[in-house]
Amino acid sequence: MKYLPLLLLFLAVSCVQPTANQKVRYVVIVPKAMQVSQLSVRGSNQPLSWEQDTPLKKLNDSTFYADVVHVTGYTYTEYKFVADGQFERQNQDNRKLTFEADLSTTVQHKFNGK
Repeated sequence: MKYLPLLLLFLAVSCVQPTANQKVRYVVIVPKAMQVSQLSVRGSNQPLSWEQDTPLKKLNDSTFYADVVHVTGYTYTEYKFVADGQFERQNQDNRKLTFEADLSTTVQHKFNGK
């Protein structure tokens, strides 16, 4: 009985999933005919959120990007791009990103594309 607190402490510590700083560059290309005033990304793992936009910066006329660091123990995240408050790929599954082992990933998509 005297070892019970030690056992409980060991079990609590051993169940904690290690976290890593997963650096992701989200890149989206919009069609030239599409007029966008604000482009952002939302997602399932902090600092992304499904309720709040993470703005993308303009690289050129049709390419936007955001650099995000996920501090997570998960091996993947889900996300979607948002243009002027409207989610892309409505009525379709979220995009899914499996984090790279080297902790740095770039994803590039066409807005509303695969």
